Amino acid sequence: MDTRFWGPSGWRLLHLILETPLEERNEKQIKTLFETLPYILPCKFCRYSLSTYYEKHPIPNNFADMSHWLYVIHNEVNGKLRSQDIPTEDNPTYEEVKKRYKEWTSMPCSSTQMLGWDFLFSVANTTPSKSSRSSPMEEAPAILNTDVLRNRWNTMTYKERLPYVQKWWQTIGQVLPFKPWRKAWSVATQKEGQAPLNKGRRVTLNWLFRMEQTICKTMAEQAPHNSFYGLCKEVSAFSSDCGKKTNPRVKTCRAKKEKARATLRRLRNSNVQ
Repeated sequence: MDTRFWGPSGWRLLHLILETPLEERNEKQIKTLFETLPYILPCKFCRYSLSTYYEKHPIPNNFADMSHWLYVIHNEVNGKLRSQDIPTEDNPTYEEVKKRYKEWTSMPCSSTQMLGWDFLFSVANTTPSKSSRSSPMEEAPAILNTDVLRNRWNTMTYKERLPYVQKWWQTIGQVLPFKPWRKAWSVATQKEGQAPLNKGRRVTLNWLFRMEQTICKTMAEQAPHNSFYGLCKEVSAFSSDCGKKTNPRVKTCRAKKEKARATLRRLRNSNVQ
């Protein structure tokens, strides 16, 4: 999936999870979410990079330390983009990031409109399955005896990756930053069940679409998509073929689909999704 589609959405959601008070959320579950993150990113080059950053900057054990840790990880990603000559803003200071999210979370409507859907749908759209096709990285060591290494070099089988993805989906709803979001996710899960990952990408995508509809209805907000067809058009417009590339030094996943995105804009303008 094109990182320009899901990247900003994902960063906002992840930072919000760590920039809001812990409240009744479980510190261990939040750590689990970030431990499984390198296995679920919808771009194999991002999974490769993130696993190396985790090795350099291990996840802290305390929730209070995770906010600064994610700030450091985010800066590592920005540094990678700059090294690829991809336009990237200067890194804000940690204090500026804290202030930005404090102002955001203090707004009256911040807890009544769920964010992160582009990221979540991108994860759903890259659900591993028997039919998944993604080439291993070049120069992979001959012996890869841990899941961390197999994930980094993209040699995991779908059966090996699936438990991590399942754990991530089981955790995300319980660690969302605001209580109304968590309550709405719980209501939707009671109706739709857990992510049906064993049934493949399209079924999982449809499950998340129904989750979105119920969550937004529960929170009395307008859903980002008003049809599964519209969602599929959107996801297709931002899918990429980086799975065929094998060199870990190539640029971050990007897709040249201007025609598809122009069609998507027309659909949005006519309110037909």
